[in-house]
Amino acid sequence: MIKKDLRKKIRSLRDSMSREENLRLSARIAANLFNTKEYIEAENILTYVSFGSEADTHGIIRDALEKGKKVAVPRIDSGVMVFYEIKGISELVQGYYGIHEPDESHNIPFVPDKALMIVPGMVFDRNLNRIGYGGGFYDRYLSEMSAKDYLKYGLAFDLQVIEEVIEADDFDIPVLKLVTESGVFESKNIY
Repeated sequence: MIKKDLRKKIRSLRDSMSREENLRLSARIAANLFNTKEYIEAENILTYVSFGSEADTHGIIRDALEKGKKVAVPRIDSGVMVFYEIKGISELVQGYYGIHEPDESHNIPFVPDKALMIVPGMVFDRNLNRIGYGGGFYDRYLSEMSAKDYLKYGLAFDLQVIEEVIEADDFDIPVLKLVTESGVFESKNIY
């Protein structure tokens, strides 16, 4: 199946979940993430701000801030994704495609040497390849030298993981681990 069709199929499945089920499963995903050694030890968290039927990240952002971690979320500046540190969700405004992002008072990019980066995706396979939303923002960011040493974790519902191998292009960056409501998986031990 081609990427466009997979995106459409999985988005439809994800969108069919009730808000209550989304939040319940998102809480399980967050709990699984919170129990990882990498999250516990991380000083810097780069994460997306959930939108629509994505696995909710607001609880992750709050937890990381409460634990004294530095948290940065992306904003699209002139077509380029840039991460900015935030101190709370109240600093976010509606931005690119209606996605919440740091307001304009955030003007110094946050580029730590080491970070746990939580990466969104529409579809993941059992080798931890991902299909994003088609804009290529994360793949471009992840291919930059500054992001190469980040621990990249995907966040998704089980229904977003497919048996079929995703044909990755040269610029597609897989994640190191995938966190779902069922657990935390590496490519060798997924399901």
